[in-house]
Amino acid sequence: MLVTMTDQHDGTAAREGRRGPLAWIPGHLRGPLFGGTTTLAVVLLGIQVALDRSLAPYGVVGLELAGTAERAGLILVAWGCEGRTAAAFGLGLDMLFALTYATALALACEAVAGPPGTGVRHRVGLWLAWGALAAGTLDLVENVALALMLLGGHLAPWAGVATACAVPKFLLVALALLFAAGGSLAVSLRR
Repeated sequence: MLVTMTDQHDGTAAREGRRGPLAWIPGHLRGPLFGGTTTLAVVLLGIQVALDRSLAPYGVVGLELAGTAERAGLILVAWGCEGRTAAAFGLGLDMLFALTYATALALACEAVAGPPGTGVRHRVGLWLAWGALAAGTLDLVENVALALMLLGGHLAPWAGVATACAVPKFLLVALALLFAAGGSLAVSLRR
């Protein structure tokens, strides 16, 4: 990350009431926490991508976005027992992945947001930091819905729940990634 994690954490934001969701983390711990959560998220993502290859042609994202019991049922039948077992293992990993990517993105958005007084960038960064944690929460709820489908529960409500969580999750993650990457690059070019 090109922006340091301690740039805006001198207490000013807290005094002025403009705090990100992770403002309580001391500045000296933010960099190591960002590095650790980012590294773990990348490793978990790599494992999940490898597992997902065994679920062709649909993959877990296909089940997340199935939206209806009929489509979810077709995907689960196509996977077979072995595919459903791989998907269940992947869901377990995704629980940890959701916590790591949400934390890393929130920290990155807070760092790029800069100190209070940097205007729109600060406000957008804090909103997206909260959005990153919301994405992680949506991912966890989605995973519960997917697990209930994999366990043979009724597909009807859970396919819709998974999709209703997946769509805003993907949007929030994309916005946070764009803000963090673009903002970090812009800040570094000004230095």
